[in-house]
Amino acid sequence: MIRAHNLMRKKRRFTKKVGTRPFSGTRFVDHGLVRIEWWPGGRRRAKTIGPNTKENRDYADEVLKAALVRARAAHDGAVPRAQDISLGDLLSRYLEDAKTRRVRSGKPLRPRTLELYTEHTSTLRTHFADALGGPARSLRRPDVRAFVTVLRKAGWADKSIASVTDYLKSAYTWALAEVELIDANPIAGVKSPSRKGHAQSYTADESLRLFEGLRNLPTRSWRFQLLAIFEAVYGARASQLINLEWDDVDLQADCP
Repeated sequence: MIRAHNLMRKKRRFTKKVGTRPFSGTRFVDHGLVRIEWWPGGRRRAKTIGPNTKENRDYADEVLKAALVRARAAHDGAVPRAQDISLGDLLSRYLEDAKTRRVRSGKPLRPRTLELYTEHTSTLRTHFADALGGPARSLRRPDVRAFVTVLRKAGWADKSIASVTDYLKSAYTWALAEVELIDANPIAGVKSPSRKGHAQSYTADESLRLFEGLRNLPTRSWRFQLLAIFEAVYGARASQLINLEWDDVDLQADCP
């Protein structure tokens, strides 16, 4: 057991200790990924930042320092206890955190994603207006299911409902696992509607008429033509294609 533990330690690179006991943690690189771990209240917490780059290592140090500051403040009674955090405060902090959050590639969230998060937060605040000042722990799975029902009656598509519901679930998971704003997740296990929707595929005749229409568009519309063809051939969403970058393109890959 000790030998296996030592071997695991040897794999770690760029190890850096942050803070002083009992409020300390470690930044390290394991299998090419920058990670951090710390032990607030004697419980292990860990987070993966992204690929091993200097930018991600520096960012990981800042994330770890902030986590340790929160842990010390909570220990000293300088912040509200987890069970006293309101729903409104939880939603606000999650949205604020998104502005500095990094995806697994180490890049910040896209502007469109942040815009969508703001829209989701507004929708949740409107629906749960009477509960915003109450404890976040008071929300329950039946409340979320009732929220889904209200959106369906308002004509929302299941895909859109799933997006905002998953956002709420992510906010609670973040609040519990990453920043300890709550001591339990009261909506854990709630199911979101299917994102597949009920759209039917084009018939052969419809597909031919679509491509004929694209072919007859003026030359200046080549971008739209390319976008529509990629959607039809690869089944990608418009947002995925619009946000493509050169790093996402592999011209050497074999085409099926």
